[in-house]
Amino acid sequence: MNTETYNKLLDEMLDRTREVMGSKSAEYVRGDDKLHNFRRAAEIMRCSETEAWQGMWMKHVVSILDQLDDLKDGKSHPLALWQEKLGDARNYLFLLEAILTDDEIVDKFMVDSLVKQKQEEGFVVYIAGPYRDSRGPYFVGKNIENARQTAADLANLEISFICPHMNSAHMDGLATDTYWLAAGIHLLRRCDAVVICDGWRKSQGTRNEIKTAESLDIPLFYWPQARDELVKLHREETNPQTKGATSREDAHEDEDQAIRAAARKILWERLRRICVDDPIGHLDATNNIESQLDQIVRDLKAEKANPKTK
Repeated sequence: MNTETYNKLLDEMLDRTREVMGSKSAEYVRGDDKLHNFRRAAEIMRCSETEAWQGMWMKHVVSILDQLDDLKDGKSHPLALWQEKLGDARNYLFLLEAILTDDEIVDKFMVDSLVKQKQEEGFVVYIAGPYRDSRGPYFVGKNIENARQTAADLANLEISFICPHMNSAHMDGLATDTYWLAAGIHLLRRCDAVVICDGWRKSQGTRNEIKTAESLDIPLFYWPQARDELVKLHREETNPQTKGATSREDAHEDEDQAIRAAARKILWERLRRICVDDPIGHLDATNNIESQLDQIVRDLKAEKANPKTK
């Protein structure tokens, strides 16, 4: 195939992509959200948008692989069918790029990753408060001492903390203010709560830390007024007896969640088989996903209540 022929083929593929993506838009878009289907599927299946995409894309990959197997066995398919299958798989790669560049999805993924990381590392509090002071070293020292006293309060409560004031006390001049402020934000993002010292309203750096914590849903505690609330949260996060299901209501709720998770797996596999066996009619199977999921949940509960039921 020479360059001219290849370029012509490429143009034809892109034209088909634009045509299909445009015609399918009315089926899958809600409002002005081109990624509605992936958000909705992720919500129902309780997975990420990229995992929802992977399940939908895989049915097209399986279909292509099946046709390649047919080719090895001497069975051919019309060129139009190859173009349809390859075009579907190619279009989903365009959609994946759209997912990976969607700010809302990326931000959610980053927050979920940070939450998981913090859960694995344990409960740590970040101490936020003014450090710099244009009036001179004496007032900087007072800010450091104020943060140190807050750290001492947390130590008496046996709460782990990061105190950036003590971490960089009197190290002015070793690096720029921009560096110290950015380093504080990096530490804050790894913490489970933020304690805010007096004087924060006059500190631009502290106000920026508060905004960062709010964007990551990290709880804020204004010290010392919110002392009891922080102690309560620390107890809930570090005491296994308060985190597990210890009552009958909790145990029942955990059981319902486990049954629903099992139902989602069954439905997911069912839909994947339908997509592979009947690529044309798979849209009908996805029209009432939630009612199908509810029915599977009812069937699993009935089977659990009466194991002999088949």
